[in-house]
Amino acid sequence: MGRVRRAGGAIVLGWACLGPVQAAGLNTAPSDTILWPQPPARCLFFTPDEQTAFRAGDPATWRFRLMTMAAAKPGESAEPTERGYVMKDGLLRELEKLRSGPDGEGATVTVWRSVGEPRLNITMTLRPAGSEKGRNRFTGTLATTRGEGRETIDIIGSCVP
Repeated sequence: MGRVRRAGGAIVLGWACLGPVQAAGLNTAPSDTILWPQPPARCLFFTPDEQTAFRAGDPATWRFRLMTMAAAKPGESAEPTERGYVMKDGLLRELEKLRSGPDGEGATVTVWRSVGEPRLNITMTLRPAGSEKGRNRFTGTLATTRGEGRETIDIIGSCVP
């Protein structure tokens, strides 16, 4: 429902509305989640709270922290190119995969770098967590490095084999 008030001679119209993430009681900054109702994504990752709010039949709840897509170039039989995507500060950023491999503790570490400036480096550390409906499930962390700052969050997700 809208509300009108006068502020210094100007009319200000304020709207009270909650998105699905806030309505679910999550304190997630919407500028860092991707609302992506269009398939096909190869891998999708949430925070644990976002995963709890997710409803397969409700595209408004499809908010992801990182997603990947993979496709081969037409006419090529080579391994498909995989790209990652994150939302940072309201801007969807495409990621190039730099490397991926096992660490000494049985997890897979994948390092991504954003295309273009300002540069983001994303490090995902994932451990297998079973499978469900033909998708491999994972738990782990997603660390974002930007300049001198680093943010690490817990993630849950799945990938098509």
